[in-house]
Amino acid sequence: MRIAVIGAGAIGSLIGGLLSEAGEDVTLIGRRPHVDAVNRNGLRIGGAVGTKQVRVRAAERLDFVPDLALLTMKTQGVAAAVREIRPYVVGVPVVTMQNGVRIDELAAAVLGKEAILSCVVMLAATFLEPGLVTYTTKGALVLGAPFGPIDERTRSVAATLDQAVPTKLSANIAGAHWTKLIINENNALPAVTGLSIQDVNRRPALRRLSVLLMRGQCRSCPPGA
Repeated sequence: MRIAVIGAGAIGSLIGGLLSEAGEDVTLIGRRPHVDAVNRNGLRIGGAVGTKQVRVRAAERLDFVPDLALLTMKTQGVAAAVREIRPYVVGVPVVTMQNGVRIDELAAAVLGKEAILSCVVMLAATFLEPGLVTYTTKGALVLGAPFGPIDERTRSVAATLDQAVPTKLSANIAGAHWTKLIINENNALPAVTGLSIQDVNRRPALRRLSVLLMRGQCRSCPPGA
């Protein structure tokens, strides 16, 4: 399968590199310093999967028709990215991999609802220098069809992604996005206290505050999420 990873930073490079290692034909689309480093020396992956050096192609722009496109840039870059890649992804499944609860509608407004699959990324990676990503926290992917039922195409994409990262299917992908958003409310507590999330959870007062933060966010959830 020819896979284009659009906006290959930490998450995109990690998933793309692991897919390439699994035998898929992957091209990372990213910024020039990263592209040059990957094409020159390969992609270096460190952290939770040990140390790997993966040979994978990289380019600054998409200029071919892939079988699968992964959108891995930050949310604020999605609108411009989907407009740019639109000529190359007609009839191609496009997987959104951003945080937030409106990203699927944003991408579908340009590419059409039938093109979009949605993925919640439940892992962590860092990108500190061109050509190097660190898999900091192992996790999983949750994949679903935001505008229709899970079908054979969705299952096929899940099976492909599962080669890189354990991938589960969800019939309520909107609910999965809301769940991650609510859990992420807790990110503020380590930031303001200087404690790890584990230490936050060990302190009764901070645990209560964590619950209050998540309950406050839940009030804005749509029914069924």
